[in-house]
Amino acid sequence: MKHLIFFIFFLYSSMSSAEIKRFYPEGKIRYASTLVDDLGKNYDNTRPGVIFDLHFTYLLNKNFALRSLNYIVPYDDTNNDGTTQNYEFNQRLGLIIKEKNFTLIPYGKIVHHDKNGPKQNDNSHFGIVGQIEIAKDLTFSYDYREENTNGAKLAGTVYGDVVTDMRLVKKNVFFINSMPVHFKLGQADGKNFRRSTVVKATMDITKKIDLSIKHVDNQGKGLFKNNVAQNRNYLVVDMGYKF
Repeated sequence: MKHLIFFIFFLYSSMSSAEIKRFYPEGKIRYASTLVDDLGKNYDNTRPGVIFDLHFTYLLNKNFALRSLNYIVPYDDTNNDGTTQNYEFNQRLGLIIKEKNFTLIPYGKIVHHDKNGPKQNDNSHFGIVGQIEIAKDLTFSYDYREENTNGAKLAGTVYGDVVTDMRLVKKNVFFINSMPVHFKLGQADGKNFRRSTVVKATMDITKKIDLSIKHVDNQGKGLFKNNVAQNRNYLVVDMGYKF
C-alpha cells in the first residue's frame, strides 16, 4: 500500500502542466454489507468490509487512452483458518481504442496478495473487452481473458483459467427526487468453476455519494457443481464515496 501511494505521488508530481490536463485520477471508498464482487467472488467469508478503488486514465488523443484499474480488498487468509487478515490487489492496465460508438480494450491483469503469496491464488491474465453503445446511456460489453500463469488445479483439473464477462448497463433509468438510478445486468463464467449472474441498481445520492444494491446468483460448474461455497446467492448493499 505504501509503495502504491508513493508511486501515485511521484507520477503526479513529475508531470508537466500539459500532461496533467490529459491525466484523470479517480478514487472511491466503498463499504459493502458483504464482501462479494459482481463476479460472485466471496472475499471475506461473507463479512462486511471496505473496498478501495484507485483508477487512472491518460488521454493519448481523441481515439486512444491508457487506463489503469486498481482494486484493494481486505481478504480472508483461509490458509490460516481466517485468523490472518491481508489484502488482495486486483490491477488491470489497458489501452482504450474508441471509434464512434464502439470501444476495444486489450489489457493485462494481475491479482496478488500482500501476505503468504505462495499459498494464495495469485495470477495474471491477458484479455480484451469489446463495448458498444447501443443507445444513449445503454451499453453492452463482452470481456474475454485467459490466464497466463500455471492456473489453479483441483484433482489434476485446471479451473478458472478462462473467464468471460458480459454486461448490459443502462444509466438514468429513472430519477428519485432528482437522484438518477442506474441498472446493470451481468453474467460471468469461469471455466470448470462457476457461473455468476448479477442484477444491480445504483442511485447517485450526490455527485460524490452513491448507494447500490445487488443480487448475485452463483452456480458451481465442473468439479464445483455441488460445492456449497460456489452455489451461494448473495444480496449486497454498497455505499460509495468518490474523491
